[in-house]
Amino acid sequence: MWIAPRYPCIQPFIPWYYGINRISSDYEKATFREALENFNNKNRNYIELYPGHACWVFDDFANKVDGCYGKESKSIREWKGKFQKDIFETINKKESGITSIYESAPDKALHELTELTNGLAERALNETKEKLLRMKTSGR
Repeated sequence: MWIAPRYPCIQPFIPWYYGINRISSDYEKATFREALENFNNKNRNYIELYPGHACWVFDDFANKVDGCYGKESKSIREWKGKFQKDIFETINKKESGITSIYESAPDKALHELTELTNGLAERALNETKEKLLRMKTSGR
């Protein structure tokens, strides 16, 4: 499953694999037990409940870009394109190895898949934080 955080024209799509056994803490809102207990409670203030969640970084970035899209869109799209190219190259190198490991050691393969997914998600978050910080400090 490929997900773009908010705007696919400015934010890279990240592959999230079914079967992963952990989500990076920056992306996790609650434990699965808490999620099951609260899944019907739609009127929660998520920014207060999860102030450090990765989604707010992506949201801040998208809002910042909205204010300077004409000036920033070219460099942001170049960054996004390079990032996604790197993702495809990484996946091309690793997926077949993980698949072959799965035959004999499914837990090890799922661990590798989890590390791959979380690594790409963390990279997207860290690079977005860097871009956002540069945009804020330059007065854009």
